[in-house]
This record gives sequence, structure tokens and C-alpha cells, in this order.
Amino acid sequence: MCGGGAIVNAYFLFVNGHNAINIGEKLSLGNEVTFICQEGTEINIGSGCQIANNVTIRTSDSHSILDADGKRINNAESIRIGNNVWIGQNVIVLKGTQIADNSVIGCMSVCTKKEYQPNSIYVGSPARLVKTGIHWDARQL
Repeated sequence: MCGGGAIVNAYFLFVNGHNAINIGEKLSLGNEVTFICQEGTEINIGSGCQIANNVTIRTSDSHSILDADGKRINNAESIRIGNNVWIGQNVIVLKGTQIADNSVIGCMSVCTKKEYQPNSIYVGSPARLVKTGIHWDARQL
């Protein structure tokens, strides 16, 4: 489900089974963005987000890893991206990630944490906090 006012370029969408991808209003989506949503999970993206080129958002590893007793240790997890989040080019957002409102994820970062705080900038692999107390506006240069 996609909200109104979206700007969507080329993307790849892989949804397998009972999963959902929910997108808020005014999403700006770059080229070659990949969504992989599997195993009963969801990808929820808030309103006013900008996602740059070559971003991958995936709720699953697309295969299982088992411990020595045969128990699966890499279950799929839903992803939530808040409102007014800017995700830079070549970012990977992995299962279980929760990015709070008004955040910026720098280019080439890998998001693996459960919670990223609001009004903050994260960069690196894995993405780590570099600045708090920010607000970004796509309309201002």
C-alpha cells in the first residue's frame, strides 16, 4: 500500500507469502531500490521519506542458519522507517531495524540495530550515531 504524492523510479520488489509493505505519503524513491519482505514480516515506511539510489531493505536473510542443535538462529524481522527519514545512496537496511523520525542514514551505511533515535545522523558499517538534535528539510539547500 502506497500513500499519495510518491515519486517512484525503478525498484525491485520481492514479497513471498503473507507479508506487507506499507508506504506513507510523499515518498521519494531513487533508482534500483530493492525491497525483500519474507516470512510473515512487514516493511513500514512513514511519510515524507527520501530513499536514494541503490538502497536495499530486507526483512530476511533469504535462507536459514541453524545452530548445532538444528534450531534456526536467523529469523526474519519486520522493519520500520519513521516519518521524514532520509536514506542515502548504497545503504543496506537489515531485518529488525527501527529508524526513528527525522533521521538521516549516510551513504553506504549498513543498518543493523533495533532502534535508531530520532533527529539524528548515522553513518558507517555498521551505522553508528554521529550527530543528534538535527532536522533536515528536502525543500531547503
